[in-house]
This record gives sequence, structure tokens and C-alpha cells, in this order.
Amino acid sequence: MNKKSFVLALFLGFVFHTWSENVYICDFENPAQWPAWQTLQSRNAPNTQWFIGDAERTYGTTSLYVTKDNGLTADYEKNTYGIPAYVQLPLTAGNYRISFDWKADGNGGNDRLWVAAVPKGSDIPAAELGGLPSIISNNLLHPESFKGSAQQWKTEYLDITLASDSMLLCFYWEVTSVNGTTKPGACIDNVQVVPNEAPYKEPSDLFPENTDTGFSLSWTGNTQQYEVLVYDVKTGSTYYEVMFVDGNQLIMPYDIIEESAFKFRVRPITDDTIPGLWTETRVVMVYDPESRCFDYMNFYLPNVKCTYGPFNQPDSAVGVVDNGYTEMSSRHTIHYMGEIDPRTLTGRNQLSTLPPGETLASVRLGGEWRVYGGNIAQSITYTIPITEGIGLIEFQYAVVAQSGGHDSNDQPRFTLEIYDANGTQLGECMRADFRPPRDDSDWQSQGGESSGWYKADVLLTNFKDVYWRDWTLVAFNVEEYVGSSIQIKITNRACALGEHWGYIYFTLGCADGKLQRSGCEDPNNQYLIAPDGFDYEWERPFDYDKPTGPWYDGQDVYARELYVAPNDTNTYTCYVMPKNNPRCYFTLTASGIRQLPKADAEYEHTPHDCINEVTFTSKSAVIGSYTTEDGISVDTVIGPCDLRWMFGENGEFGVSTEISPKVEFPKEGGTFPVYLVATMPDSEDECSDVYEFNVTVPSIEESEHITKKQVCDGLEITFEDSTYTISQDTTIQVVYEAFGGCDSIRTLEVTMIDPDTICMGDSYNFYGNTYTEAGTYTYRAKGTEADGCDSIDYELCLVVLDTLDMEIGIPINESCNATDRKILVPYTLLAGVATVFDVRFDDEAHAQGFTDMEGLPVQSAENVTFNISNNALPDRYMATFTFYNEYACGDKTFVVPLDVYYPAEVLTHRWDDVLAIRNENYNNPNGEGYKFTAFQWYKDGQPLEGETKSYLYLPNEKLDPNTDYQVALTREGSTESILSCPAVFTITENDKNVTVELQTSYSQQSSSGMPMHIYASQPVNGTATVYNMFGLAISSTKVTEGEYELPMPPTTGVYIVKTVLQDTNSNTYEQTERIIIQ
Repeated sequence: MNKKSFVLALFLGFVFHTWSENVYICDFENPAQWPAWQTLQSRNAPNTQWFIGDAERTYGTTSLYVTKDNGLTADYEKNTYGIPAYVQLPLTAGNYRISFDWKADGNGGNDRLWVAAVPKGSDIPAAELGGLPSIISNNLLHPESFKGSAQQWKTEYLDITLASDSMLLCFYWEVTSVNGTTKPGACIDNVQVVPNEAPYKEPSDLFPENTDTGFSLSWTGNTQQYEVLVYDVKTGSTYYEVMFVDGNQLIMPYDIIEESAFKFRVRPITDDTIPGLWTETRVVMVYDPESRCFDYMNFYLPNVKCTYGPFNQPDSAVGVVDNGYTEMSSRHTIHYMGEIDPRTLTGRNQLSTLPPGETLASVRLGGEWRVYGGNIAQSITYTIPITEGIGLIEFQYAVVAQSGGHDSNDQPRFTLEIYDANGTQLGECMRADFRPPRDDSDWQSQGGESSGWYKADVLLTNFKDVYWRDWTLVAFNVEEYVGSSIQIKITNRACALGEHWGYIYFTLGCADGKLQRSGCEDPNNQYLIAPDGFDYEWERPFDYDKPTGPWYDGQDVYARELYVAPNDTNTYTCYVMPKNNPRCYFTLTASGIRQLPKADAEYEHTPHDCINEVTFTSKSAVIGSYTTEDGISVDTVIGPCDLRWMFGENGEFGVSTEISPKVEFPKEGGTFPVYLVATMPDSEDECSDVYEFNVTVPSIEESEHITKKQVCDGLEITFEDSTYTISQDTTIQVVYEAFGGCDSIRTLEVTMIDPDTICMGDSYNFYGNTYTEAGTYTYRAKGTEADGCDSIDYELCLVVLDTLDMEIGIPINESCNATDRKILVPYTLLAGVATVFDVRFDDEAHAQGFTDMEGLPVQSAENVTFNISNNALPDRYMATFTFYNEYACGDKTFVVPLDVYYPAEVLTHRWDDVLAIRNENYNNPNGEGYKFTAFQWYKDGQPLEGETKSYLYLPNEKLDPNTDYQVALTREGSTESILSCPAVFTITENDKNVTVELQTSYSQQSSSGMPMHIYASQPVNGTATVYNMFGLAISSTKVTEGEYELPMPPTTGVYIVKTVLQDTNSNTYEQTERIIIQ
């Protein structure tokens, strides 16, 4: 499948895409969409209907149009009527943007196209009496109709609001012509309705341009990616499709897009399934600028200015008026089809819109070929730089004009004027004025058709008095303006009286303006050739005997080409005279000596900056050859040649046209072919000589010498006069500049040797030597032929490992932390190398939730943490620490006791001087209570001497809440004495003082079993109760008045006597006292 077919297939597949519900697209290419379009006919035009067919279309094969012949043409019947074509839009109410392509030529603009959005369910009638139905006029999307005299497709964009869901989009064709000639009527294609949001809007400011790097199309838009369609105007098909163009520009190399006429369509690609609206360029001529002198076909370039106005004011308005080359309303347009101008038929001759040799396009300036189409004028001005090699501006033109016998100044008129960059006219030699004959008499007086003007046949063209001039070349000498810019202005005026018309076709080109030579291969067929488009006269200025010719047979001194004999050594001058103004001649001079190019060259190796460069110098020249009367052959250098170099078999090392090109070859050098083609300048045919030779290029590759060495850690080495201390594998490079600027590199690759180790006290045998101390040792052995060296050095890095020495610190007990119970065991690495250690617990610890830990990393000074379960029984558990020596030089093991303390809740305080152990019913809130058999009280970590009871009584110093009070407890059935957590308490005022209103008395100290007496000084009603330290009542005695005896507790300890009394006035009094039983 060729490229065009492949792209077209892609395009058609893309057209048939099914879009989302938020958009409506119909290009009439998919037959499945056709039944949705509803149409009606009018009784006043029974044969005219809306039709989907191929008589008219834009970029596909079909469109929607009116027809009276079942789709063969887009013609329609004359009368007064209107017919609709409508489709239901699958869109919800909202704001949208619609675009559609349309044509509506009709009859003189009397017939017109309307577009409306009608509510769903509306009755849309065809009209019989003319005028718009109210359902259409009340719902127009645009207040004006679409009509015109143009036959070109146009694209309309409208912002619309759909007032309700599923509205009907209606195109309505209104006809009011009952006389006259009808032209193609309403045509519709490429209907698109998308949300009126920025990402979906059509791109703007499309700017096509032929650049040196390729054809460029740029635009302005709101998205990141776009789709571009390239439409071949000549073939009427899609030529190329480019999807997912990033950014706002597409550049197409000229080997991808051929020289032709194209239109370009661009639309945005969005992130969802809704496509953007298309927009398109005008017809664009695509070609490589290097193939032409000027871009005269792009009216929109900044160096091009188009104007228009009435006959005497062609510059009154600035702008391009281009409705397509088929339209008479176009004033500045491009003809690219190479068709015959239908107004120039004579029966024998006719005018092509392209000049001979031109395959792309010409410019048409003017139009309006109709009755009273005159009194208009238009111009185009090009500002162009005159560069080296441009000696002549070539202007090819053809004129078509209707003359009415008016005065010459009122006739259709065509001028070319050349100005400098400041707008100053450069004189009469830079101006041309073309006017057609006034009438037959004037035409015949000029010689009729021999004058270059032809008269069109009125029967063949339907126009009378039409004269046309076939393609004619005129040229202007601009050699003196090289290095500056000029302005070329072409102006067309139609008819001052407005009764007739005229227009001009033209192309612009250039030439070097020099005498050319032909007959390179045949010395008997040589000619000097002057530039085309002038009149000529040849002389021999230095032939004093006969300066004017001809000088021998075969010469015509008034022809463009002058024959010169093989041994002619004379100098010739040609007077080159513009046809319209011979006074503006210029002279060209050339020798008659036969001339041939001779190719020759030399070269020099010129490397630098590590570039393997060779400088070539051409010794080529144009050699003049002739034979004297004495028969002596003479060769003389005439001048330089045009050069073309090619380096490498296929130019892989470059091409050049310079005299002394510099060429880069591979660094490794080699032998390479070189081709030099010397061409004779100013030669009409290819006159060249080829010199082929080989160039041998030395190598300038970078050199690198690598030395490898194995060393021990910390060793100092010397390399290239510098000393380095080695602590890791490394590469050392020293760079010197060598031949051709390339680097000479000296490299030392140093590899660290893995050390051999022994434990302290051991020995190591190395090639018969025994070592016991750390160090670096070398043994040199004799090399072998296989080694490729005289000797081999073997290196030993011996490391003596220390015996492992560790220290375990006192465990840090944090088992009293209410929220994070743990024990921290500190350790320190004192000597040796250890990386990991294990901790293993005894069975009792495992039963309480402690888990073994293995492979813990060893730090130089650290600790290990053991978390304690809330249910862990207070006790002493054993943990075994094993630290492993990395090099198996002895491991280190420690057994560490880990105590889990009793919680502080086993303690309680009374008043400000007593701490006691709770009994088994209250001392373990998390489970079964503890029974203790032994006690030892501690203050700030120090045991209190003699304090081994279940309570601590400090009457003389009182309890301090800021002091740590602990007790070591031995549980029933256990031999371990485990500390409690420090007591937590506060001292209040009630703990310090007791106030009693009634007078009672009893001894505060008594012996076990002896009675205690209490006395009431007045009548009361009450009780006296004795409590132990755990709050249990021991005895209770009723008290009224007088002295009473209270039984004493049978065991020693601290007790509380609480008296509650009520007097005769019902006042209640309480008194509490401590007593100690010894």
C-alpha cells in the first residue's frame, strides 16, 4: 500500500468513529447517519429536494445539497418556495459551538440558506408562497442568511444555546428567483456541534510557510495535542494525516510532502472522547524555497503587501481579496490547476494559466470578468533581498483584457515597477507598462497575432473585444543592487469608465544575468548565450578592423545565441536590450576561446583538538584552449570553476562547494575516496570534469596505558611522580596531550586485597615464612612464559584479631512504668570484633512472656531492652547474653539476673509516719493476692536496719513523698527477695492532726492482751472501735458516761481506736487515735 492510500485509509477509519453523547458530528460519509436526516419538498418545485450524494463535497466523497435531478448536480428549480432538511441532535440543553461547511451560490444572491435550532416535536413545513415559516424565523441560530456569489466552500462557526434537550438542527433553503440562471444552490458538509468550552474550540491564526527546513504550519490553540489533515487540492483526496502533534506547529520535510497545492485542516485532541472543531487554511502552495528565487505565491508573508481600490486608487485598501481562483470576485489569487482560461479561446490558440516550464502555480491579479466589471484596481508588492547570484529579475506574464475602444489611459492597464527599500522608484528602466489594443484597428496596426496579442472568439467565450497576450518574459537588470533589498510592485487597473475588465497572470524568478556557454563536448558547436527575455546585438570591441559582424558563417549578431568557431580567441560584447525599452540596455562580455573545466586538488592533514581533520584545497580552473596559426596548442587559465566535493563513497563524511573545505574523518584513520566535480560557470549545459582520488588519514586515537596493582588498606603508593594513600578500590588517571590534541592516558587500577586474619597468639605461614604480627608482606616469585612477565609479586595483608572483651552493666529497671514496663541491660564492646549477639531466657521467664532474641547488632556502646508483660509475675529471671566474635577468636557469654518488681499498689500509708503492706486480699489488683513471709524496708535504695516487719513506722522523722520507699518481699514458697516499686502517696493535713471536742482518755501504749481504758466526762451515746492497719475491726465497745475498759488486740502492732459519740443535744463528735501494742 502506498503512502497516500495508507493515510486515506486512516482518515476514513477515523471519520467513522462513534463519539460521546456530548457531541454531534456528521460528515455525511457514514450511510448509517443518513436516515436521521428528514427532508420535505414544495409543490412549487416538485423535483427539487435535499439529497446526500457526491455532486458536491469538501474532503470526503459525499455531502448534503439541494438538487433537481436526483443528485446529479446541485442545481434547483426557479420559483418561490422553501424546503427544510433537519436532524434531531442527541444533546442536552446548554451552550455549544457549531461549525459547518456551506455553499449557497444561487441566483444573484436572491436565494439563500438559513440555519435554525427548533424544539423537538415542532412541525417544520415546506413553503409555497415564499418567506420563512415562523418556526424557522423565531429560532434562527444566525440572524442573517447565508448567501453569496462565490462557488467556494466556506466554514461557519456559531456560538449557540440549545434551550431544551434533543432539539432539531434545521437547514432551510429559501428560493425567490423566478427568472435568470440558477447556479449550484445550498450545499452542507462537515456538521459539528461541541460544548462551547476552550479545549474544543477550533485553532486560530493558521500560518503556512515554506521554510529552508521544510513546510511549516503553525497555529494558536488551547490544548497540547492536535490532529492535522493534509488535503491534496488537485486530486481531491486526503494526502496525509498526522495524529497527536505536540505543540502548535508541524514541520514536514520536503521529502514527505511533494510540491503541489494543498489545504490543511487542524483540530484539537482533548483528553476525553469529544473532538475539537476543525479549522482550515486557504489553498497553500508547498515547495522547497531552494528551488525558487522568491516566494511570490504566499500573499500572507510579512514581505508581501496586497492592495485594492478603484481604477485611479489601487492602494486605497490593504488586504488580500481571495475567494478562490474560480471566482471572478477574487482580486489576488493563485492558479494551480494548469487549466485553460475559458475567455481566451480563438479556435486555434488558447491561454494556459501556467507558463511553459512551470508546474506549480501562477498568480492572478484582478478579475470581475463581467459587464461593468471595471473601475477596479489591485496590486501586489514584494520586498525581496538581492543576493549574490541574482543579476536579473525575470517577470513572466500573460494578460486577458476586454477593450472597448476607450482612450489608452482609460483602457485596462498593467504595470510593473521596481523601487528601492525606501520606496523610491528606480527609474524608467525598472518599469514596464502593458496595455491591450484599443480595438481591432489598433490590433491590426500592431501586427495582429504577430504582435503577441490574440483576440478571443466571441462565439466560443460569450465575450466580445477580448484580447489576450500569451506568456511573455521580461527581465530587469538588478546587479547593482546586490546586497540590498528592492520592492517589486505589480498593478492591474481594469477600466476607468467601469465598462470593461482585465486581469494578469504572472510568475517571478531570477537569473544570474551572465553570458552562458553551450557546446562543452563539441568544439564545432559552441555558442555564447545571452539571458532570455530581451533583444540583442553582438560586437567585437577589440576587433578594430571589423567591430560589427557577422564575422563568419553561422553567426547572427541579433540573436540570443552567437556561434563561435573552435579557434576563436576574440572578446565579444552583447548589448542586452529590454523589449519594452531598448534604451535601458546593459552589456555583457565574454571570450570566444573554447573553455573547459579542469578538476584538481591537494590536501593536508590538519588534526586539532582530537579531531582527525584534513584540509582540502581545490586547484581546479576553467582552462581556455586554442591553436595558433603556427599550429601551437595553447592552454590558459580563464577563471575559477564551480565546485562540488563528496567525501567518502556515498558522501558519508560530507559534501561541500567551498574551495578549501575542512573534513573530519574517524580518529582511527584509514583510506577514503574523495570526488571533486569542477563545473564551468555560466554554462548552459552540464560542462564538468571529475577528479577522483584517495586520501590516507593517519590515526590520532586516544592512547591509554593501564597498570594494575593489588595493595593492602592504608598503603602508600607512588604513580607518575605522585604519592597516594589507598583505603579502597580506586582508579588513578594522569592525562597528557599527544598528537593531534588527543589525550594520552596513564591509568593505575588499584584493587584492595582482602586481608588474611589470625587470632591473637596464632601464627600464619606465607610461602615458607611464619608471621605472628599484623602487617603487609611481599613474596616475589619468578614469572613464566604463560604469565608474560619476568616476576610476579604476591601480597599478604595480615590482620591479628583481638580476643573479644565485653562488659555488661547493671540492668536499668523500668518495670514500675505504668504504661511502658521494661528492663534495659547496658553493654560495652571493649576489644575485639563482634557484630551480633543472642539473648536467651530461662523457663520461668519464658512462662511470663519473655522471648529469646537472636542476631542483635552489636554497637560499640549500647543497651538492649526487654519489655515486660502486664501479667508477668514479680520475680528474678535469668537472661544469658552470648556475644559472637566475628573471626571466631572466642565468644563472650554473660548470665544476667532480671528482676520484675512488685507494683507500688502492694504498699499503703497511714497518716504521715506509717507505711504498711496490704494483705493478700488487696495487694494484687491483677490476680490472686500475694502471701509474704519476709520483709526488708528500703529508703532511697538503701536498706533500713531493723525494719523487717510488714509495716514501716517513722514517728520521729515522718514520711517524705519525695523519698523512694521500697520493701523487699519474699513470697510464700519462694526464696527470692524482690523489691517493690517505690511507694506512691501524698500527705494531707488530716494525716497530721486529730481534734476531739469531748474529753476522753486512754493509754497510747499498751502491752498485748492488757485492757485499755476510755473515759467519757458527760452523758453520751456512742461506740469505741479498734481497727488493725488493714482496716479490719478487732473489737467494738458501747460508751455512755464514765470509764470503760476496751479489750486489747492479741498481737503487737499499730492499731486505730475510733470513738463516735453523741451528746444530749444530738451533737455528734468523732475522735481517732493510734495505739501501739508492744
